[in-house]
Amino acid sequence: MRVNEKPIRSDEKVMAAAAGMYLRQLREERKVSIMNLAGLCGVLTRTIQEIETAATVRPKRHTLLAILHGLSSLKRLTADERKKVLEPFGYRDQSLLPEGEEVLSIARQWERSVFELPHPAYLVDFAHRFITWNRYAPGVIGLTYGHPALEKMRGRTLFDLIFDRQFETAFAIKNKETFLPEMLYVMRCEFEPFKEDEWCKECIRNAREAHPQFRVLWDKVQKMPVQELGLRTMGPIITQPAEGEELSFHLLGTDFVNDSRFRVIQYLPANVATMRKCLEWVEAQE
Repeated sequence: MRVNEKPIRSDEKVMAAAAGMYLRQLREERKVSIMNLAGLCGVLTRTIQEIETAATVRPKRHTLLAILHGLSSLKRLTADERKKVLEPFGYRDQSLLPEGEEVLSIARQWERSVFELPHPAYLVDFAHRFITWNRYAPGVIGLTYGHPALEKMRGRTLFDLIFDRQFETAFAIKNKETFLPEMLYVMRCEFEPFKEDEWCKECIRNAREAHPQFRVLWDKVQKMPVQELGLRTMGPIITQPAEGEELSFHLLGTDFVNDSRFRVIQYLPANVATMRKCLEWVEAQE
């Protein structure tokens, strides 16, 4: 046992055995030998064998992802199949970006459960792509729910919405010097476990190429230590859209429907004036 490594619990061995057997089942369904799978995914034959037989109880996440990628190249794995391999080892499957009907289904659940929150809130996926919003979120940028300009934001990343000049005026963040570094640091900590996943690399690469200001700030937060965030809180963020009042919010990020690939970002009023404005929006809808 390595220094500072925790003793292996009996339940870990049971979970590892079940996951290993299931991994072997997925491999055999694809009629591929351990040796050939090792060649496909760049993992040692011995390593795959030890995972399948539970000789290794705590495989690295990137090792499991490489094996799953190799299996999926032969026959696409479903999200449930990936989950059954990853979760027994304590990993969540956040490698597959939600797409298509899955996103629409989550958006519909959002409308049934979170849409009526009496303050601004929106839904993003774990790549921070803007999915949908409640009726009060547009007020933050001086718009009303249903305004055509909102559709241009759907599917864009928060990096785009914050750093792209076509959206910059709308968001009109007054305290960029303090808020943007904090926002990027939180995102950096969230991305850390997935920095080797292709979706994460592409997301950061695109933002760096498109937004020079993002590139400068992102490089700075790379020098800061990563930490567990728990509930993801940021702020305050102070905004003042054209012809609008100054508003101040604390941002709270939480997983939605127990699926950490989707996150609800709530704008909680940070002062009395902002609270009153939110009440005005609510009363206007009644």
